[in-house]
Amino acid sequence: MDPGRATLWSAVLETAVASPFALLFFINAITGGIGGWGGSIPGWAGVLAFAAAADGIFRLAAVISTQAPIGSMFLVLLDLRLKSGGPRHDPGDEIRAIGDELEVVSPVPKVWWDRAGGVKYEGDSYVLAGSDRENRNYVYRFQRGGQGFPILDPESEKARNRSSELSYAFAPLWGFLPADLQKSLEFYGRYRPRPYVILSIGINLLVALSIVGPGLRDVSAGLFRIPGLIAIACSFALLIESALRLLRLIKNGEVTGSVLGFLVKPIYLRAIRERPIPPSPTF
Repeated sequence: MDPGRATLWSAVLETAVASPFALLFFINAITGGIGGWGGSIPGWAGVLAFAAAADGIFRLAAVISTQAPIGSMFLVLLDLRLKSGGPRHDPGDEIRAIGDELEVVSPVPKVWWDRAGGVKYEGDSYVLAGSDRENRNYVYRFQRGGQGFPILDPESEKARNRSSELSYAFAPLWGFLPADLQKSLEFYGRYRPRPYVILSIGINLLVALSIVGPGLRDVSAGLFRIPGLIAIACSFALLIESALRLLRLIKNGEVTGSVLGFLVKPIYLRAIRERPIPPSPTF
């Protein structure tokens, strides 16, 4: 099986199934149900359809641009996986030290080594001489020499490898996080805040509009319910927040989190066990 092709077709199917329901629900929310558009679609189903369509479009764009496989956000969140009697995947590195040369084969790109320019392993310092990619692995070659490099500890690198993978797998969620946590995820080199902040703003706008539309329809019909009025007020607050976040991003390139980040932060704390630290040559 070609994983990239599998991602492509699954993303196409997900987008094709979810988009009609999301579109009908959006039209119903904006028009207030005029003409019966999307009137039979429950609110929860419409929001779920929006999320599924966004997930499918994101995966489709990702696989077309990078050719790398990426799973669905829903399966990642539910931690669903095929049960296998084989050994559990070990994200550790294969380290070979021969004379003055050191070679490391890793399942993830080591951006932090590129920044530092070398490593210290078993008491000896090694300068990064070059890196390459072989199949799905990343190969780093070092020559003895230099000083002041971070220590290459196999167990710490294993933790960083896991965090690197999860920083990539959960990327669609990170755009809701506070700016400092998003910046810290850049340490792994596989997360770029800007596109995911835009994605989070888009999701917030869709959710807010899906609530405001029916709420304003009820108000125009003379139905004043406290829960509905609270929902409308929260939706308007979310719309204002989204507009301000988008303005800051476009005007100053400023990365900002969402008030809904509190829903995502527990996932971050559980997923990223090896806490990222600001990039620097000496860590």
